[in-house]
Amino acid sequence: MKKLKFLFFPTILALAFGLMLSCAKSSSDDSKSEDTDTSTSSAVTVSGTVQKGPYVQGTEITVRELDSSMTPTGNTFTGSIDDNTGSFSIKGTLANKIAELAADGYYFNEVSGSLSTAKLALQAFSDLTDSSSVNVNLMTHLEKKRVEYLMDNSKMTFAAAKTQAQTEILKIFNIDNVTLGNSETLDISKSGDGNAVLLAISAILQSDKTEAELTELLSTINTDIRTDGSLDSTNTKATPVTAMAYLKSRRSTIRTNIESRYSNLGISATIPAFESYAFKPVSYTHLRAHETDSYLVCRLLLE
Repeated sequence: MKKLKFLFFPTILALAFGLMLSCAKSSSDDSKSEDTDTSTSSAVTVSGTVQKGPYVQGTEITVRELDSSMTPTGNTFTGSIDDNTGSFSIKGTLANKIAELAADGYYFNEVSGSLSTAKLALQAFSDLTDSSSVNVNLMTHLEKKRVEYLMDNSKMTFAAAKTQAQTEILKIFNIDNVTLGNSETLDISKSGDGNAVLLAISAILQSDKTEAELTELLSTINTDIRTDGSLDSTNTKATPVTAMAYLKSRRSTIRTNIESRYSNLGISATIPAFESYAFKPVSYTHLRAHETDSYLVCRLLLE
């Protein structure tokens, strides 16, 4: 019995010592891993503008870091718009260069010529590898869910997914032969075809809608185009056409509204030629596949 006791206690001690060494090694490895993660993070200043029309001072901006699978890492930093031109500049740290930006606030309605009475949330994906400048707008918002789907299911690169999503969105508005480039660089206060397209789409989707109606429409479009890049809902397909009819007599008013807004803010803006895209005639062949009586009425109003 004594021999068993002598054999038993050394064995227990050996096992305990082994567990202590294992725990110490694990702790050391975790510490090294944490040090490695920290060392790859770098300070970054994310800046840009938020536009529907321009968003107003006090709008909340959130930057979320994403990993290679577009999953949030938990690293988030926030800020707000600095002035009524929609400009912002936020400091934080990022280990990965793909980020999601979200803006939630009031904006200048370019169609009505007044500030919105409710907030509108817009989002954007951006690769901050080469530039930390990100504009958040309707195009970045509309492409977001589609980009996520293409990267996850078609294994596309970030850049390729954004290009395809943009092409599909432009087709919804019967716009072709326009290369937008990075949607995060578009700016309705500057000249250029891409900027003109952004302003045209902004006006079309706004038309006579309230902020709640616009929020619902954007959500519907995002969900509808997510998996196949096209609108399948008959009611949603009709929206751009009916909006163009509503806006046709208001084209000069929209331009005046935006020019006056920027002028009152002390900004020298060159409003792009959005009229050629916002009031582009819709061809019969473009609508024929899904034309209804209401579509025909709208088409005749345009042509």
